[in-house]
Amino acid sequence: MKTTSTLLCFALSLTMAFGQDALRQRSDTRGLNLGLYGQYVNWGTTDEDYKDLLVKTKGPGVGLRIGLGLSHRIELFSQVDASYLTTNKPDIASDFSVTLVHLEAGGRLNIGATTSRFRPFIDVGYSLVGAIVDPVKYGSEVGTANLYGRGILLGGGINYFLAIPFAINLRYSGVIGRFNSINFEDETITNFGKPDIGVGRASLGLTWYLRGRR
Repeated sequence: MKTTSTLLCFALSLTMAFGQDALRQRSDTRGLNLGLYGQYVNWGTTDEDYKDLLVKTKGPGVGLRIGLGLSHRIELFSQVDASYLTTNKPDIASDFSVTLVHLEAGGRLNIGATTSRFRPFIDVGYSLVGAIVDPVKYGSEVGTANLYGRGILLGGGINYFLAIPFAINLRYSGVIGRFNSINFEDETITNFGKPDIGVGRASLGLTWYLRGRR
C-alpha cells in the first residue's frame, strides 16, 4: 500500500510538472518590437521601354522594421529597406547601378499559441517603391534617373523565439504594382511608359520584442 501511494504521488508530481511546462509562455508578440533583417531581392518588369534594366534584377539588401502588437494575434508595422541589384547576365556589359528602396506599412496576423516558440505569420500592406538608376543617358545628357511607384505587399513567414524577448524570423514577401513617376535629374519624364513592379524578397532577421521579459 505504501509503495502504491508513493508511485501515485510520483506520477501526480510528473503530471503537474509536465502540465506546467506545457502551459509556460515561450513567445510574446504584444507591444513594441524592433527588427533588423537582411534580404535577397528579385525584381522585374514586362515593359519593353525598360528592357535594358533587366540585366540587373537580383541582389542583396538590408532593412529595418518597427511593429506594434495590439494583441497576440494582430500587429501593425512599418519597415524600410534598400537593395543593390546586380547583373544576372555576366556576358553583357552593365556600367550602371540600380538601387531599389521600399517604404512600407501594414498589418500582421500572428498564428499559433504563446506556449510555442514557433509563430507563423501573414503580412498584408502598402508599399512605396523607389528605384535609383545611375548613370542613365537621356537625349544628349547623362545623369541619374529616379523611378517612384506603389504597390500591394503580401507575405508570410515564421518567428522562432530563442527566448523571450528575441526571435529569429524567416520571411518571403512580394510587391505588385507600378512605377508612376520618373525623374531625370530635375526633369519629370512624360514620354516613357510606366513600368509594372514585380518584386520578390526572401529575408532573414532578428526581432526584439521590448515588452517581453529580459
